[in-house]
This record gives sequence, C-alpha cells and structure tokens, in this order.
Amino acid sequence: MKPAEADIAEAKLRSSPEDTAARIKLIGYYFKHIETTPKDIRRAHILWLIEHNPDSEIWTSNLGSISKDADPEGYEEAKNLWITQADTKKSNPVILYNAANFLYMWDSSTAETLLDSAASLAPKTYEVPSEIGRIYGHLFRLEEESPEDQRRLGDKAIDQYEKCLRMPSDSITKTMRDRASMVLDLAEISYLSGYNERATTYAAEALEQATADREAFDREDVINRANTVMGLVALRSDDFDTAKQYLAASGKAIKSMSPTSPGPSMALADALLHAGERRSVIEYFSQCSAFWEDGRDLINNWENTVRNGGMPEFDGQEKL
Repeated sequence: MKPAEADIAEAKLRSSPEDTAARIKLIGYYFKHIETTPKDIRRAHILWLIEHNPDSEIWTSNLGSISKDADPEGYEEAKNLWITQADTKKSNPVILYNAANFLYMWDSSTAETLLDSAASLAPKTYEVPSEIGRIYGHLFRLEEESPEDQRRLGDKAIDQYEKCLRMPSDSITKTMRDRASMVLDLAEISYLSGYNERATTYAAEALEQATADREAFDREDVINRANTVMGLVALRSDDFDTAKQYLAASGKAIKSMSPTSPGPSMALADALLHAGERRSVIEYFSQCSAFWEDGRDLINNWENTVRNGGMPEFDGQEKL
C-alpha cells in the first residue's frame, strides 16, 4: 500500500466503517510506518477492530500492538476493551489468547490469567493450544526474576504444545507449514526448563520436519536452532565432540536466511567459547558469514575478538 492508497482507504472507511479488510490493511500499513504515523490515527483503527473483530487472526501478530511506553493512553484504552471482550466472551479461547497476546509485554499477570482461562476450555482446533503455548512461551522468556515463576510458565507452555501435538489431524484448520517452528519452540523451552530428553526429542523432530519440507515456515532458522538445542544438551553431559558436531551441522545445511530472520543462533557457540573451544566456533562464524549477509560485519567483529583471545558480545544472539 502506498500513501495515496492509504488516503483513499481512509476516505472509503468514512462512508463504509464496517470494511474490516480495509482496516486490517491500514493497520499493517501504519505499523510499517509507525514512526511517521500519528498515534491517534493508528489507534482508532486498532480500537475499532478490538471492539468489532476480537477474534481476527491479526491479533496473533504484532501488527495491532500498542506500546505502553510509546502510547500509554492508547494502550490503556485497548487494554480495557480487551478485558471487556474477555469478560463477555469467556467461552471463546481465541478471544482470550488474543487479549493475552496484546497484553503480555506490559501486563504479564493479566495475560497469564487470560491464558489460564483459555487453557481450561476444551480446544476444537489445533491452533488453539498452539497459540496458547506460544504466548506462555513469551511470558516464560520474559520472566527473569523468579526461577519458580519461570518454571511454572515453562511447564504451562510445554503442556499446551504437547496437547497440540496430540490433537487429531482433522482439528487442523490452517497450514501445517509452521509445525516445525512450533516443535522447535517446544524444544527450546524444554531445554531451558531442564528437560533434556524432551528437548532432544523435540529438536530432532523439528529438524526432521524442516529438512523434509522445503516450504516449511522459517526452515533455515529451524535447522540452525534445532541443531543448537541438541548441541547444548550434549554440553550438559560434557560431550564436547558431539556438541561441536551439532555446531557445524547448524550452519552446514543452510544456504540463506529469510529477510525476517534474526540471524543464526549463537547460543551453542557462546557455550563452547566459555568452555574454551575456539577453533570450532571460528569455523562456525565462517559458515554463518556465507549465508547471513546482513550480519557479515558483526560476524567479522566476533571472529576478530575470538582470534585475539576475547569473548564477543552477542547482543542477544546467544539466547534461545
């Protein structure tokens, strides 16, 4: 959508406010241009959509998010609308997890309560426990102060993901292309929660699915990160040779990364560096440099730091 097209869509909505598709397109356009879009214009469309279409698929993305820091007034309006929707539609798990997805960054306690309510309902489709598990996973990663709270959230995420995997095939209403990504998230949360056997099993399953399906969502990321998880599990038992094999495999099969990818994981590389394994990590950097063009300068800096005996700052790339 171009600026002139956005203006035309706005004009049409003034005479046809029920045109949901046009609002969703505008929300996507304004998210792309969020720095230059007046807050009240974007906010109006988001609030309307919460009120009229709280079960829209757009709420499983961040296109309709409102930052509590950037627009506190808009966030509070949206939060109150979501809580009203959740209170009046308590039997609809989609609306409950959509509300949680909107709130989890700034109101984790409210989001968890909403997810608990959604999880208590019998799911009719595969996507319901998958989405609930995904958002529990976000809360799990955000919780850094209390190991007990993090373990509780991790267990909830794992429970929902495993419920998803047990559901019959006729419960699937959308594409299965994202299944490998979901299983990978399950593997990572299992590893971070200390469930080594589960982590290995699910990482291997994710790797198998991504390797077999060239159209799998975020295929290269899954291959990279699934090998990373299995290598990290090997390190927990001091099996350095196996861990180094997984590090090499995590970069070996990748030809390129998608434009939306955050880049290759440095979690296993970081762990091996702390164990004194520098040569294998330098080789991994060389692999990554070949397929991660956007991060080539970063990789060169990391490699120079390692060659000079230092420890690079991975700026979050070392986290699962």
